[in-house]
Amino acid sequence: GPFASGIEILGSAITTWGNPSQLEQRQTLVGGELRVSWFAVNVGGAVFRPVSGFVDDRRIRYYLNVGLGI
Repeated sequence: GPFASGIEILGSAITTWGNPSQLEQRQTLVGGELRVSWFAVNVGGAVFRPVSGFVDDRRIRYYLNVGLGI
């Protein structure tokens, strides 16, 4: 239902296109995400590493998200 609580573990792949603000064009990153939901609030974190594209920048990226699912 809309107010379910739980934990999600996700694997993700992201490819940039257009004019991204913080990465190069046509760069692919892979990684994992962990999300925790409690009623309508969700909080998560992700770790992504570039695997193709601009080869000089192989730094790992960390992301935090907070959402409200109404």
